[in-house]
Amino acid sequence: MIYLAGPYSHDDSRVREERFEALTKKAAELMRAGYVVYSPITHGHAIAERHDLPLEFDWWRDQCFGLMRHARKVVVLTSFGWNVSVGVAAEIKMAESLGIPVEYVSP
Repeated sequence: MIYLAGPYSHDDSRVREERFEALTKKAAELMRAGYVVYSPITHGHAIAERHDLPLEFDWWRDQCFGLMRHARKVVVLTSFGWNVSVGVAAEIKMAESLGIPVEYVSP
């Protein structure tokens, strides 16, 4: 399984929506290429928006890391803001600590 990471949190809901769309599009591309993909933003955005859950990575950390443990690779979408994202940095650090290879792809 590929764990697809990318930036999400932002004060502007339009930016969060754009990031959700970019990650969901990349997840679909990877799936079309034959990969099994888990995109925590695609999954979490829909649930958080519809059921009033927190949007911050700190709240989602256990969910994300629990599933990442099953990944064979972490793919980081290098869309705007990825390099300053607290969540992406934590996901990369966790992947490295678990010995999971990290690959970087552009949107």
